[in-house]
Amino acid sequence: MSRRFDLICVGRCMVDLYCDQIGTPISGGQSLSMYTGGCPTNIAVGASRQGLRVAMLTRVGADDTGRFVIETLAREGIDTTHVRVDDDARTPMVLAGIEPPDRFSLTWYRERAADLEVDLGDYDDAFLADAAAILISGNTLSRRRGRVLARDLASRCRRLGTRVVYDIDFRPTLWYTESAAGNRTPVPAQEIAETLQAILQYVDLLVGTEEEYAALSGDAGFDGARALIPGMAILKLGKDGALVAPRGQEPVRAGGFPVRVFNTLGAGDAFISGFLAGWLRDQPLKACFDRANASGAIVVTRHGCSPAMPYDAEIKHFLAETHPRGVSPQDDAALDRLHAAGARPPRRRPLCVLAIDHRVWFQDVAGAGRDEEIRGFKRVAVEAARARFEREGLSSAFGVILDAQYGDPTLAQLRRDSGIWHAEPIERGGMFPLALLGPGGDPGLALRERPRGGVVKLLLSCTSDAAVQRAQAAVVSAVQAACVAWSRELLLELILRDERVNLADCMAELLDVGVTPDYWKIPIPKDEAAWAVQRAVVARDPSCHGVLFLGGHEPLDALRAQLECYAADPIALGFAVGRTLFEAPFRAWLEGARGNAAVEPLCDGLVALARPWAALAATS
Repeated sequence: MSRRFDLICVGRCMVDLYCDQIGTPISGGQSLSMYTGGCPTNIAVGASRQGLRVAMLTRVGADDTGRFVIETLAREGIDTTHVRVDDDARTPMVLAGIEPPDRFSLTWYRERAADLEVDLGDYDDAFLADAAAILISGNTLSRRRGRVLARDLASRCRRLGTRVVYDIDFRPTLWYTESAAGNRTPVPAQEIAETLQAILQYVDLLVGTEEEYAALSGDAGFDGARALIPGMAILKLGKDGALVAPRGQEPVRAGGFPVRVFNTLGAGDAFISGFLAGWLRDQPLKACFDRANASGAIVVTRHGCSPAMPYDAEIKHFLAETHPRGVSPQDDAALDRLHAAGARPPRRRPLCVLAIDHRVWFQDVAGAGRDEEIRGFKRVAVEAARARFEREGLSSAFGVILDAQYGDPTLAQLRRDSGIWHAEPIERGGMFPLALLGPGGDPGLALRERPRGGVVKLLLSCTSDAAVQRAQAAVVSAVQAACVAWSRELLLELILRDERVNLADCMAELLDVGVTPDYWKIPIPKDEAAWAVQRAVVARDPSCHGVLFLGGHEPLDALRAQLECYAADPIALGFAVGRTLFEAPFRAWLEGARGNAAVEPLCDGLVALARPWAALAATS
């Protein structure tokens, strides 16, 4: 029977706020990083990243944090059609401080938690029958409504042939009763055990730690619990791996991997997601546990829970015979690159970009005191071009490179609209050697101020001065490191400062020092031979999206003919063209032309360049 989903994850769905400063409780911190969190949500992300088709069944509040959760899950490829927005509840949060290797301060905010409000009307048999398995968190049973929900889900899934995975997920601080006056009383241990046992008769896979099994079955622990289920039980042992007990068989130990521990929060969730990625594909138990232990080993070396979850390529790399044994994930640059590549949005082709981030050129042409006219022109140009692409049915191909100096508030609108590809420069305009925007020219501080979703654009003037070029390459490397840290894509634009510079050599030298941009933006090649060499350099990094061609100062007709030659090449994504399109309209703007009519030639030219690429995409 073909099913739409491999896994449905039910329950705790929240926002994790991790202290960025390490080695201190939250009281010693200064800034926080925001991630999705909650055991079932972390497992959903981890399983999706390892190739399973995953859906969430939960609720979030009608608040910005709820929108953040839904948008983040969607970016991870997780189905959110059964994530209900609850107007009467809130998206819960937890603050976490990391003091490696084993001290973590947690402060929970779960008053009126939306994920505890899921009820029987939020799903039906058709949804449950469309999944190979469902994962139920024991935390769901900490409230009366959740106990009814868990029993209904487990019994229905058993009847429908959907396997039931039960993660005990016991958090003592979340089990309490609350009086009308707001006073909290911990739930007695015996009542907790009886409650957690309520769905054991339906369970195909039971997972927990020693502490969680003790909460479930008291002194009987793991052995007592596995005798109560019709399926398999797993005991997570942290760095020591796990014990697995198939139904009717003695437990078998699955050893872990030695790593340098940074953060154990999320390690168990990573373990489960890795195991399920094998188990739900009917792989042998050894392969399932290798994948599970590798997942946990990688996650304990990273900041956060869900963002730390490894992708399938990382697991394969970590388990490969070529991976040096004993090397901790923190010291494996190849693993870092695979993780960064996995976090990238899907490749877009064609990509037809209006490059209107020029600053010095607009200042020089406009003259002093005309900043508002520059801002007005950029706003009208971007809005008109976007509207024109929508009317032409080319919206998916449209993109913009725009600066904050003259591009706000248009740039702010692009940041809010996740459907529009957009990039923002990080270099200071007109500066050579390369210099960066941001406090002290620090790329990390510059990117900290930018919302997620946008691409970072960096313009590098390549020079034949070897010392200057090495210094510039170091700046590019710093920008790339900041992009990885802040989960941003990097568009690296190269122009040649003098004729002695060979573009392909410059690209190769950057790759040799570890610069691996998500996009290259380069001049149109002089001939087929030059493109063959440049193309081969780009192909050295298989995770790179590809190449955008810049327009230079070519007339429109000549530029269109040159660009069209590359539309059939899969490494060529499209183009990012500026002055060819906006120079004449902007000069007319300065003479008094206004409104959409003033930028119509710009829109005509951009669409004319885009049509051959869009037509090719439609037939490929």
